[in-house]
Amino acid sequence: MNRFILRIEKEIISVCKYLAEKEYIVGTDGNVSVRVDDTKMVITPKAKSKLNLKPDDLVIIDFEGKKIKGFNEPSGEWRVHSMIYRFRQDVNAVIHTHPTYSTVSSVAGVRFDKVVLPEIIVSVGNIAVVEYGTLYTEDLAKKVQKYVQDNNAFILKNHGLVTVGEDIKTALYRTEKVEHLSKVIIIAKLLGSIDYLTDSQVEEISKLVK
Repeated sequence: MNRFILRIEKEIISVCKYLAEKEYIVGTDGNVSVRVDDTKMVITPKAKSKLNLKPDDLVIIDFEGKKIKGFNEPSGEWRVHSMIYRFRQDVNAVIHTHPTYSTVSSVAGVRFDKVVLPEIIVSVGNIAVVEYGTLYTEDLAKKVQKYVQDNNAFILKNHGLVTVGEDIKTALYRTEKVEHLSKVIIIAKLLGSIDYLTDSQVEEISKLVK
């Protein structure tokens, strides 16, 4: 088998195990994919635990959802992954999880349009809050599409979190950073208030990362 595909499969399996152990995904939740080329991706299977996946569990599909290789059906969220790859040529990995604090944020209506932590500007960039869409549907993919060009992380209303990256490690790193940010915001709200960074402070940090 192509060494590139073998490497992708190994990376996905490792990341999925990590996500399950961190309880960013529970049961059969969550999905991870990596772009193969301009028309195909490797994606996790539908309705399987991500804790102990094997290479044969993974599925290769094209961006229309047609299965090219694999015994299982692809994740039902393949439409979101496909849309992101179509509209973001710089993205080569997509991770969808349900980490506790990010998911709580999606349910509680927490906003992410003001900056709380400077490192988020550096490591994640903009975080979109996406209107509710039914899971596994084209409707959800279209709602994410509205924000896909200008954001690297997406809080899905009453659902969970999607992050993207030029590689799977970057997407994973962004998942962790958004979950940490969500935790900080929720605890700060419980304590009574949040001190946001000013526009000038944000501008100063943004200049450093350009």
